[in-house]
Amino acid sequence: MEKLIDEIQLFSNTNLKLKPQTLIAYIRHLRNLAKNLAAITNTDLSELHLERIYVVLNSSGDILTYRPIDYLIIDSYLNQNIHRGFSWMRGTIYALRHFFNYLEQKYRFKNVMNQITFDFKEFRKTKKPTRILSRHEILKLLNAIVTYSEQLERDLLLFSLLYSTGCRNSEIRTLRVNQINFKDDCLMLLDTKTNVQRIITLRDGYGEII
Repeated sequence: MEKLIDEIQLFSNTNLKLKPQTLIAYIRHLRNLAKNLAAITNTDLSELHLERIYVVLNSSGDILTYRPIDYLIIDSYLNQNIHRGFSWMRGTIYALRHFFNYLEQKYRFKNVMNQITFDFKEFRKTKKPTRILSRHEILKLLNAIVTYSEQLERDLLLFSLLYSTGCRNSEIRTLRVNQINFKDDCLMLLDTKTNVQRIITLRDGYGEII
């Protein structure tokens, strides 16, 4: 196994079925953990190795051997960062699961994520009920677009698509012309959060408007 920073780089170069932005977030979480490990072990970040986290000394203070990272360190790290919020905890745990699965498959390194006791789901916020905008609120938004937009046609189209389809902002912004069926009034979403292609039906005549 390589040093941790090098392994993180190798992990990022593997052919993972992850979206680029997800992989970038995972690498950020892994590097944050690496910095924490470097601090608590008093080791230079570039020299940090997951198989040499604990130091075993004899009675004279001489180094006998080293021991690898264990789940207790991961649990401690997560508990120390509860203040960062649910999204951070979830992202960190997902990143660590992918990384330690990678290490287990490549080196048969013990997957400490199978032993952690920390449960990020306990910190999930209660989902707020869906709120439907009133006619008055919609008109206020449209008025704001008309008043302040520097690209009125584009922004009105974006707003109307977001409101009428329920799509995410990123899903609409990444649309390409070949994903729009102007004749049958529908969209083919290829780049979705769940990595599942979807067909969105538009209002009658909307394809012609687009």
